[in-house]
Order: sequence, then C-alpha cells, then structure tokens
Amino acid sequence: MFSPVLVALMVSAVQEPIAVAPWRNLNAAPELEWLSQGAAETMATDLRSAGLRVVERAAIAKALASIEGQAGADSDLARAVVAGRLVGAKSLVLGSFQTAGREVRLVARFVDVETGVVQETAKATGSLDTIFSLQDRIVDALAARAGKKPAPPARKGGAKAYERFAASLDVPDDAKRRAMLEDALRLDPSLSYAVAALDALEARMREGRTASAAAFAAREAELLALVENTAATKERRIAAARALLDGLEQARRFTALVAAAERVHAAHVPADLLDDVEERASAARVIGLARLVRADAALQAGERHLAAFPAGARRSDVEKVMRGLVEDRRTEQERRREFDDELRELARERAEAERDGRAAERRLSFGFKPCIAAKWSRLADEMIARCTTFLAEHGNDPSEDARGHVRSARAYVAWGHALRGRFTEARTLADELERDDPGSVDDSGLRSVIALWPVD
Repeated sequence: MFSPVLVALMVSAVQEPIAVAPWRNLNAAPELEWLSQGAAETMATDLRSAGLRVVERAAIAKALASIEGQAGADSDLARAVVAGRLVGAKSLVLGSFQTAGREVRLVARFVDVETGVVQETAKATGSLDTIFSLQDRIVDALAARAGKKPAPPARKGGAKAYERFAASLDVPDDAKRRAMLEDALRLDPSLSYAVAALDALEARMREGRTASAAAFAAREAELLALVENTAATKERRIAAARALLDGLEQARRFTALVAAAERVHAAHVPADLLDDVEERASAARVIGLARLVRADAALQAGERHLAAFPAGARRSDVEKVMRGLVEDRRTEQERRREFDDELRELARERAEAERDGRAAERRLSFGFKPCIAAKWSRLADEMIARCTTFLAEHGNDPSEDARGHVRSARAYVAWGHALRGRFTEARTLADELERDDPGSVDDSGLRSVIALWPVD
C-alpha cells in the first residue's frame, strides 16, 4: 500500500521562458542518479505540454558546465541563476530530492532569474512508486500560476519504467539508448516520455544515416571518377578502386557494389601480380549479386571468377557464397517435403480436436502452426502466404498468447519478402512492426536477419 502523499504548494507568478535545472540528489546515492536528470526532463516535458516555453535540457546542462568553478557561482542557486541567464530564461525551477527507503521527498524552488530571488517553494512527499503523481502536483501548480493547464500525460507505470527512461537520457551510444527506451516501453507501453524520446532518437538516427549516405555517395562518385581517369597514375587508380569496393561491401550497399564492380572491370585498371583490382571487382560482383538474392546471376559470375582466378586471394570467399547458394537449392525440395508433412500432421490433429470438441480452444495454435512451419522450412512464399493468413484471422486478438504469435508472424512476413529479394517491402514491414510493438524486432529475432540486408 502506498503511503499517503503530503503536499504543500505555494507558488507565485511564472515568467517564460523557464529553465529546469537537474535535480540535486541530497542522498548522494549513485543508484538514484537517474532521478536527477529524469525529474528535470519529465517536468520540462510536462510544462511544454501545458503550453509553456521551456529551455531544452541540453542547453541548460551546457550552460551549467561552462560556469563550473566560476567565481560568484559557489552555490547551486548561484550557478543555476547564472546558467539561466546564459540561456535566456526568465524563471528557473531548482529541485532537490532525498529518500528514506521507498519514501521520496521532492522540493522545488521557483526562482526569478533576473533578481536571483527564490519566490516560492513547492514540496511533495510520498512513495517512490508514485513519483509521477508527486511531480504532477508541482507541475500543475507551476502551470496554473502561469495561466496554463497541463494535459494529463499518457503513462501508467511506476518507478521501474521511469528509471529505465531516465537512465537513458545521458547515454551517448544511440544503440544502447534505444535499447533502454525500448525496455522502458516494455515495462510501460504508455510511457509518453519514452515514446517521444524514441521517436526523436530514431529521427536523429535517420538524419544521420541520410547525411552519411550523401557523404558516401559523393565519395563514391569521386572514387569512380578517379578509377576511370586514364590520366591518373596507376597507383592512384588502384587505391581508388580498392577503397570503393571495400567501402561499398562493408556498408552493405550491394546494388551499388555490383554496379561499381562492373565499372571497375570496364575501366581496365592496370594490374600486375601484386595489384588484385580485377579479382576484387569480380569477387565483389559475386558477393553483391548473392546478397541481392539474384542466385542465377551470382552462380554464373562465381563460375567465371573461379575460372579467371583459380589461385586468387578471394577464391575461398567466392566458393563459400556459391556453396551456400547451391546448398539452398539442393535442400529446397527436402524442406518442401518436410513442410507438407507438417501440414498433413496438423490436419490430422485438427480433425482429432474437432471430434473431441477441442477445436475452438486450439484455434489460435492451429492457425499459427502453418506460419511457424513455413518459417522453419525457410520457404519464402509459404512464409508470406501462411503468416498473412494467420494475421488476417488473429491479428486483432487481444490475448497475450496471440500477441506473441502476431509479433512473430509479422516478422516472418517481412523475412519472407527479404528471402525473395524484396528488401524495400521487408524493411517497411519491419519498421511498421517496431513502431506498433516496440522491442518486437529484437524479440522475434528479426534484428539479426536485418543486419544482413542491403541498405540500398
């Protein structure tokens, strides 16, 4: 049972823009540091939702760092006021918290930045599990004094989801931060702070990928021009060809890799026994075609490569690719027979369940089994067809058991398109799945598959 919440709030007029400083951890307990940034970020978000202009957390943090150790800024209040002035704030929220077991006490001071005078203080005490409601009391009062009314934020979870979100705020690694935000949403899918942070992170990552792709495209054009420039020295043309082919392969830009390999080959870059540009281009074309699921073309290119470079440095790479393609074709009929056997066994089980009157209770299982059987058999068209049928019949089932099956079925449909070389469709479906059910791309195992897909 949560302890009673005791709240005393007295606030005066608020001027915008408002800066919210990181909250001070009076316990100096490292395990509670997440609350310092978390309280500041969530309070700032709620104030923005109420229609107030709030300085970005990164700006106030940068200003505080810039005045560290500065004369005349020898207290939390003095430093915060100076930082507030630097970022153009008119009012400042300076908070602190301390805990005793699961009890937490929040104290917020509202400061006039121009005068540095603390105008009023708000306090809220209660269980750490009710941290949202404690913050809400302070936000509501501050917004009310500014003539605003905050909309209730979407959130149901308690301290666990909040802690995971808050701990992610200062994690510099985008992949780790994304994982932490997804963890927070698994604990509380309604946590609006984590939803907004994940959307912002993904938008920034998309912008970064776009900028990186543009930069590499410019570099690619530059390298190709050098490869085809017969006036350039042999050494420069060879170095450019190597850099181009290696860069495209590492970036998984296999469509561009195949095209570049063909242009390098057509450029007749001078080569001798030490300069393996022609072999690199030939091997790159085989690998690119295979990754694009153009099996016939890849096998033909592989045969030509092995005939042209029987003792080449990349012979083993090409042989490995060709063995994989041949093995996939060799086993397809066997995998098809296994799949058909599973369907016959499933039909027998269904008929038996109908005789026993248990067909209705096993409907979900019977619906999903053809989908999972197609996945294990790696039959792309069957994966798409069977899993799509399951989704049409059970996609709106709200039960927890159905949710896991639906997640997997959606992942297998995306994977099936990728196995057919339709990577644009596959990536669109994977993105939609992750948007609708955060964390599902990892939980379904699709993430490791996506890591092999071309990015162009």
